[in-house]
Amino acid sequence: MRPPGWTWGGDWSDLLVQRVNLRPLFTQVVLNNNSFNLGRYSIDNTNAPVPLPAPLHAAFYVNRTGLGLHSHTGDLQVLQVVGDLTTDTANRVYSSLPSYVYEQNLWRGRLFMGLPPPRRAGQDLQAAYEIFMSGPPNVYKVGGVNQSSVTWSMYVFMSNYVVWADSGFAAAKKPAVATAQSSMASQLLTYCNKKASANWREG
Repeated sequence: MRPPGWTWGGDWSDLLVQRVNLRPLFTQVVLNNNSFNLGRYSIDNTNAPVPLPAPLHAAFYVNRTGLGLHSHTGDLQVLQVVGDLTTDTANRVYSSLPSYVYEQNLWRGRLFMGLPPPRRAGQDLQAAYEIFMSGPPNVYKVGGVNQSSVTWSMYVFMSNYVVWADSGFAAAKKPAVATAQSSMASQLLTYCNKKASANWREG
């Protein structure tokens, strides 16, 4: 049967019309802005970071597209491969519809908190932790120190400090705090310092 509006000078039986579903080749990405400043984004590093066109922006991108999430000043915070299910097997639903939120000048994978004035509390500490853990590892580190061991040493220090504070800062609890603090400082110094070596040969 001839499709309405089509003209064809040959035999209609020579034509084969097939419907092709291209939807699996694309992934919808949702970008939310929950900050006074508009977060920015870039695609495949081919364009300068542009502000979100609206507080809620949704668009379809070809799978394996490199989505850059930038701060409102343009600094790259996250580089995400869109629709890369091979690297995300834990949550297929999230992979098929990734959503990000720009909040308190940080990109997150979920709504973190509202817009109260910044507080030096647990929320701020978690934000710092997320930035530290999401950064590239220091390949020049010495020994077995890594991002996880550094954060664990911080947890041990803070746990001992809480015990000390709950005791009314009893003198008997202070040595454990000092020991944990020294261990944390040593871990951090070891991880952050670069170790370089060179082989020299005369002649």
